[in-house]
Amino acid sequence: MAVTFPVVPSGILGNEGGLLTALVIGAVFGFALERAGFGNGRKLAAQFYLYDMTVFKVMFTAIIVAMGGLYAMQSWNLVDLGQVWINPTFLAPQIVGGFLLGVGFIISGLCPGTAFVSLVSGKLDALVVLLGVFIGTMAFALGVDGIPFVDALYHSGAGEVSTFPTLLGLSGSWLAVIIALVALAAFVGAEKVEGTMQERLEKSGLHLENTVVRDHGAKYAVVGALVLLGVIAAVTGGPVTPGAALARTPGSLAPVELADAVIRRDPSLYLVDLSGRGDALHLPNLHAIDDPAMAPAGLLPGMRVVLLTEKDTATDFLSTWPNGPSYLLLEGGVDNWIHSVLEPTPSGDWSEAGRAADQRRAELAAWFSGAETKPTVSAPPPVISSGNAGKKKKSGGC
Repeated sequence: MAVTFPVVPSGILGNEGGLLTALVIGAVFGFALERAGFGNGRKLAAQFYLYDMTVFKVMFTAIIVAMGGLYAMQSWNLVDLGQVWINPTFLAPQIVGGFLLGVGFIISGLCPGTAFVSLVSGKLDALVVLLGVFIGTMAFALGVDGIPFVDALYHSGAGEVSTFPTLLGLSGSWLAVIIALVALAAFVGAEKVEGTMQERLEKSGLHLENTVVRDHGAKYAVVGALVLLGVIAAVTGGPVTPGAALARTPGSLAPVELADAVIRRDPSLYLVDLSGRGDALHLPNLHAIDDPAMAPAGLLPGMRVVLLTEKDTATDFLSTWPNGPSYLLLEGGVDNWIHSVLEPTPSGDWSEAGRAADQRRAELAAWFSGAETKPTVSAPPPVISSGNAGKKKKSGGC
């Protein structure tokens, strides 16, 4: 799967640069989590008992930093958010999944991400948590299709992409300002809750390790800087229309190239039939959709989505589809697929290269139809003119 870093101009870093960037950001984020005490299961579990709100404050800070930075850079045309994958919303399964994650969090004192931090910090109980994560993931993957109500829950929901700028009708920069102010109020409230709960614990006679660091100046400075950044970006940046459709021009894919990709089982391939003629195309794993405005729910970053349409079909509907995959239009539409791959006609080129190409097309047609491959007819032997050599001379006498 391709990893992209959405810096304009597009492709400035390439896949290798994107991978390196992700590695550096991940290492820095992991270091920040460890320094914040997220390798300590007791500190993490304390969040649920409300006497240590570090988890809430650190993660909320991470959200507003990422949100404010991205929207500010988008306003200044430094980032193309059209290249950022946004998860579709499946509300019911996401609520259930979040609840189960919370149950596992409070029981173990660790979530999957902090379990890695804790393991690197030398705590072996994190290894047990990670084994549980892997076993649970495998059990779910193997059993989801076999348990009807789990399968129904897993696929329930609209699967649409929902964002606050679109829902609220605000620009991203102004929304970042509002969320930063909400975070400021939430931090003040969290400090009050921490103080109240710690007093109750002391009165009850419990003596728990207090690792709360009360550095109000640093917290308020971060929030203030983000508010200022958001205001500057909203005032000086270019207009970003919330919910505006992103124009996309799909690339193209030749029928023979598609056939080769299907035969070699390219894992990034995702075939979408918009022609209504899927049964005649003899393509495996073909996803037929009736309404092009509704994107298929299974699209993921790095996928190559091939659109099988009638010739000259407009692709304006792609503006509402997810940003992560790359979109390709089958050259010449489904008729070209049928004529080029399923029902090829001899080219009439009797050169060695021409006969090899005809043979390859015959093999492709046989693969998709299940028929036997017929060898290409050999070129007829050349007719050699004999000139006058074959004519008898007229002569007299015997």
